[in-house]
Amino acid sequence: MNEQPLFEHHDFNKRRANQLREEALEQVDAAAYEQWKQKARDCIHYCASTMAEFTTDECVALMENHYPTLTTHEPKAWGPLMTAAAKQGWIVNTKRVTNSSMTSNHARPKTVWKSLEYETH
Repeated sequence: MNEQPLFEHHDFNKRRANQLREEALEQVDAAAYEQWKQKARDCIHYCASTMAEFTTDECVALMENHYPTLTTHEPKAWGPLMTAAAKQGWIVNTKRVTNSSMTSNHARPKTVWKSLEYETH
């Protein structure tokens, strides 16, 4: 009797998985519109300047309120911008998540970012 395995064979290689993730982020970033990316960076910096912690939900809300006609075809483009903001020293990943309040995200987990720019007054 030739039994089929219950699950397909999966390749588990952390280094390769990280490499593929980086390649995907680069592709998403390269495909995003430059004008959108600049305004999105401005929104990230504003959030970092005015909030101790935030997610991309706040950045998206700010973007939609201030630049309602400016869009990009791939919302995942926020990921490379947040990573770039972290490399610039604006924010740091808290390693925590919270559920998105955006209905289109169906309450999926979102990274909570801590601002390194925010100062209490």
